[in-house]
Amino acid sequence: MPVNTKTATAKPKDFYKTSELAEKFRVKPVTIRRMVDRGELPYYTLGRSILFRHEDIEEFLQRCKGVARSV
Repeated sequence: MPVNTKTATAKPKDFYKTSELAEKFRVKPVTIRRMVDRGELPYYTLGRSILFRHEDIEEFLQRCKGVARSV
């Protein structure tokens, strides 16, 4: 049986559209647009499109990462 190497070595996309990032974060696209308006998410524009670079999103997630507290 052939092995699907494409999924085993899947590389993340270089850029995400607003709808793709919303799907990844499991929020509505309007939430992503609001985060852009508030300056929370770094983005690029190409014509009328807003694009988000994978590395920028990973850095954003690291900044948002919480630390578990022991009770």
